[in-house]
Amino acid sequence: MSLQEVQSTATLLPLEFTPLLKRARWGGERLGTILQKPIGLEGDFGESWELSDHPEAPTLIASGEYAGSTLSEVIGQNPQAMYGAGTCYSTFPLLIKFIDATDRLSLQVHPDDSHLPDFDARKAGKSEAWVILDAARAAIETMSPVIVLSDAYLANAASDWDIPDIDAIPDLDWPQYEADGTGFEPFRRDGKTLARPWVAPGTPGLAHRIGGLEKSDGAGHISYDPANHGEMTRLRAEKIARLAERRPGVQLEDGPEDADLLVVGWGSTYGAIAQAVKDMNAEGARIAHVHLRQLNPLPRVLGDLLDRFPQIVTAEMNTGQLSTILRSEFLKDIACISNVSGQPFHVSRLREEFKARLEAKAK
Repeated sequence: MSLQEVQSTATLLPLEFTPLLKRARWGGERLGTILQKPIGLEGDFGESWELSDHPEAPTLIASGEYAGSTLSEVIGQNPQAMYGAGTCYSTFPLLIKFIDATDRLSLQVHPDDSHLPDFDARKAGKSEAWVILDAARAAIETMSPVIVLSDAYLANAASDWDIPDIDAIPDLDWPQYEADGTGFEPFRRDGKTLARPWVAPGTPGLAHRIGGLEKSDGAGHISYDPANHGEMTRLRAEKIARLAERRPGVQLEDGPEDADLLVVGWGSTYGAIAQAVKDMNAEGARIAHVHLRQLNPLPRVLGDLLDRFPQIVTAEMNTGQLSTILRSEFLKDIACISNVSGQPFHVSRLREEFKARLEAKAK
């Protein structure tokens, strides 16, 4: 089939690619013994990239008119032949590969969009690793456990990324206690964070007792006093609430500031929501998208942001826990699009849900 025929019919014959074999310290032999990949006698091949349009490691078309070309080169000649009438990308957005892991996988770091220019401005950011770092800072600041919520689809959606320059990552400030001659008070709280001092176990002269029983505020003696229990409960809650003063705010990911519908998401729903909102706004709809990366405490400016929109809906991989929290916290009428099928949201379903809500509001 000639290029002119391809352009006229907007179709392509099936394409076959030459896989890229990648060695890794955690790799093995099964890419050769099971999939018959030409790995030779080496026993450390971890990946076989079957289809890739990554700019630094593209798989080449193996035969036919486009032999030796990359997908992005074919897309550049006629994007509709690859994507049809929908959204077109300059590079193919999927990476398909086989993995043979005989040990723990190597660490991968995914910068978000704000940090991305430090590394490679051509690529789109991945925010999840930076969420983990921010969670670590919160745990250190408050001396409290921080739970990072994730799911299988978020974990599997992260693409490969080179480990960045460690010096470019903001330091985790670990406030170790330093003696000042006034005497060590292990249960004194910091006036800003309400956290107690960090002391390395075994530090001479700074030994103190710990335990599960509630202590008297400031003194550390075991206390059964009801008033002290109430005060300690209040302080623990206030310690977490103050995190909102030191954490980043929240802003729209996409859409106009005065949109007719605001979609609120968190976690692995990001991709499906972002694409559905982008597609519908391109068709003339007015939808905004905000994605939460901190659920407790909620960002302080979130209430003001929600007040700007006449209709709000969450898209959640559960039965509506986030919408319940937002309704309780901000006294807003917030609907929920729930998915508990064990499969991720489809963009088509979100488009239908958004369209139905906009049409119902217009009546």
